[in-house]
Amino acid sequence: MPKRKSYSVMEKLDLVDSIRNDGFKVKLSRETGIPESTLHGWVKDEANLTNYVNTVVDSEGLARKKARTATDS
Repeated sequence: MPKRKSYSVMEKLDLVDSIRNDGFKVKLSRETGIPESTLHGWVKDEANLTNYVNTVVDSEGLARKKARTATDS
């Protein structure tokens, strides 16, 4: 079984923008190999992802694969 791939916040937001422009999660899912349910979760979590991008101080934070806030455990 292959390992799961992790995506940066910017990669997630780029894919969410693609969904917003095209409106087809199924098509993007097939093209990228990312499950449709994962894309749906990113669209649902778009506000938190955008908030993270706006609050991060340097570009190093944007390159992180996992965005954790103070309330995450």
